[in-house]
Amino acid sequence: MNWSKDEFWISDQRSDVDVPAVHKLLSVTYWASSRPKERTEQGIRQSMCFSLKQRGEQIGFARVLLDGGCYAIVVDVVVGPQFQGKGLGRWMLSVIASHPDLAGAVLILWTTDKVGFYEACGLKHETGFKLMRRIPEWMERGPK
Repeated sequence: MNWSKDEFWISDQRSDVDVPAVHKLLSVTYWASSRPKERTEQGIRQSMCFSLKQRGEQIGFARVLLDGGCYAIVVDVVVGPQFQGKGLGRWMLSVIASHPDLAGAVLILWTTDKVGFYEACGLKHETGFKLMRRIPEWMERGPK
């Protein structure tokens, strides 16, 4: 499916993902700066992807991990710095939340910043929720 707004468009087709551009966008984030490109590629292959584009250039991205019916975990939400503050991230999350394949699923997103932004997009902060994780070696090494 495709959605358009002014000169921007969003696609949920994996074939529309510009992997090098997505890796570059993610390489300056706090959560993916040390992620090897191969991991990003593998994640894209295993996820539902949303590409935000302007005139064919990848300027934003998000992906969703699905369990097949109950839960959908939104990850890697990123919009290029020069395009932030234009409502594009909010629009992308709106597209994700209203996507027919995600209807009825619990949307989950974890973040250490921009809580107000995500709340404005309709997500609620869960107090008392504990995130448990195992850190792989490539994350412990830090940015390249």
